[in-house]
Parts: sequence; C-alpha cells; structure tokens
Amino acid sequence: IKGDYPRALKKSMQALAVLEKTGDRLRLSDCMNNIAIMHMLKGENEKSLEFHGKSLRIRKENNDQKRVAVSLHNIGLVYERQGDFDNALDYHLQAIKIENKLGSEFSIARSLNHIGIVYSKMNEPGKALEYFKRSLALKKKIGDTSGIASSTQAIGITYMDLKDYRNSLRFLVEA
Repeated sequence: IKGDYPRALKKSMQALAVLEKTGDRLRLSDCMNNIAIMHMLKGENEKSLEFHGKSLRIRKENNDQKRVAVSLHNIGLVYERQGDFDNALDYHLQAIKIENKLGSEFSIARSLNHIGIVYSKMNEPGKALEYFKRSLALKKKIGDTSGIASSTQAIGITYMDLKDYRNSLRFLVEA
C-alpha cells in the first residue's frame, strides 16, 4: 500500500468504521490522524484538517498530551502547505508548549525546526535562524544525526538569505 494513497485511504476508512464500533477512542484518533496525513499528501488540505480536527478532539477528551501535540504539529503542517503561515505558526507553538511540558526533546527539536521553516517562509530570516539554531543544539544533545544535518543545512541557507555568505558556506559545508 506504500505510496498508493487511494488504496491506503480506502483500507484506512474501513479500519475507521471498525474502530468506531469498538469504542477504542485512542486507536480511532490514530486512524483519523493517518487518514488526515494521506489527505494532506494528496493535496486535499480541507479534508486533512477535518480529520485532524476530529482526531485532536478525541485526544483532548482523553487528555493524551503526547498525541495532542502530534495533532497540533500535523495541523500546523497542513496550514504551512496552504501558505497560511500565521495559523501554521500558532499550531506549531501550541505543540511545542506541550512538548516542553512533556520533556520530549526529539519532538521539541522537530517543532523548533518547523517554526524556523515557517518564519523562513514568512521572510523573517532572523527569527528563522534563531529557531534553527535552537533545534540544532537540541539535535546535537540527543544525537539525532540526520536532524543535525537538516538543521545545519537550514542554517546555511538562512545565512545565505541574510547575505552572510561566510557563515552560509561554513554551515553548508558542515551539513
């Protein structure tokens, strides 16, 4: 099913129907989250937001903060894809607030990076650089090697946007 979104979506909708009957609300929210991601990947952002919203409500009802943060992050990604950067930023900031309370360093680093991406797309390279650097420091702390490369590259590109070519080259070579 990998990459075959129509088939995967059909199977997921079948699973959703079964889960709705079982009463397993958290697995139901996970299924809705997966459906939302598939809609996003197909470019069906409104459908994606609809399923993310349903998933988020269930996760909040169950007070599952880790899953709530995931939903908020994913909603931020959809808004980012739509070019609605204010909403994207709002949802990523909500997610990181929860992740900080949970102490989930990997998730915090991911969210910091996405906030940097949003600021970059908003043409605010100074703020983007701040978040990319915070993300990089945390990724180094936890040993996330692929994340380190990604954040280092983002920093190099951001320095290029700031016309600081010396630092840009330093970070891009390091990436």
